[in-house]
Amino acid sequence: MRQSVILVMDLVLLQTLLVAQWKE
Repeated sequence: MRQSVILVMDLVLLQTLLVAQWKE
């Protein structure tokens, strides 16, 4: 169960980083 939560958080972090890079 915990692994899935970490996975979701990882995906969210990845998306935020991608968006930040795209905005720059």
